[in-house]
Amino acid sequence: MSLLRRVVDVREEEAAALLWSCAYFFLVLCAYYILRPIRDEMGLAGGVENLAWLFTGTLVGTLLLHPVYSSAVSRLPRRRFVPLTYRFFIANLLIFYGLFQLADAGQSLWVGRVFFV
Repeated sequence: MSLLRRVVDVREEEAAALLWSCAYFFLVLCAYYILRPIRDEMGLAGGVENLAWLFTGTLVGTLLLHPVYSSAVSRLPRRRFVPLTYRFFIANLLIFYGLFQLADAGQSLWVGRVFFV
């Protein structure tokens, strides 16, 4: 604790929250850097010539879902919204895992494309 106080200005009651938030940020970045190459490989599996369409699909998906996300952020309290968001993304990962387990070679190409977007 004294080492932490030398590096940053932190009060005793803030130390636990600070350490938890640092661990959270580290784990989110780890997950991102693990999933990113997998996502990129799935996008490239259909050929480099289709990559532009995948990026376009990502843009369109983002434009369509952003108003829904913004509406949820503004209407739900933070204590409810954050766990719902985590559960949504956890469910997505589990659903895609199940789809990849059930899909044959032709289907897994399309599941990979949807995962990329």
